[in-house]
Amino acid sequence: MYIYSAANIVMQTSWIQEKRERGKMENVIKPSCVIEYNNGMGGVDKNDQQLVCFPVMRKYMKGYKKLFFYMFDIALYNSYVLYKKINNTNKIGIGSFRLDIAEKILQNVTLPDYKTR
Repeated sequence: MYIYSAANIVMQTSWIQEKRERGKMENVIKPSCVIEYNNGMGGVDKNDQQLVCFPVMRKYMKGYKKLFFYMFDIALYNSYVLYKKINNTNKIGIGSFRLDIAEKILQNVTLPDYKTR
């Protein structure tokens, strides 16, 4: 990733602690413009990473359907974040959460009876 920073003409670097593999904390050196960018994201990039894992939008969908499913995805993700925060648990993943929600929605659906010949 290339980052243009007019504020930091001379490339300043800082040491920060970052979580690496298996939760191990490690000191790494990063340019200050990258640190400022990451601090300003406020979790938006994490939200995008989670939404990309389970795409519902397809190329053949019309615009209003894409918008509906995108908003539905965001609502599901937000409810997942709230669920984890309220229950203080990390045991359930986003995929399992979405599957549970889909199963609960389908339990309440009743299909109309169609007459057969």
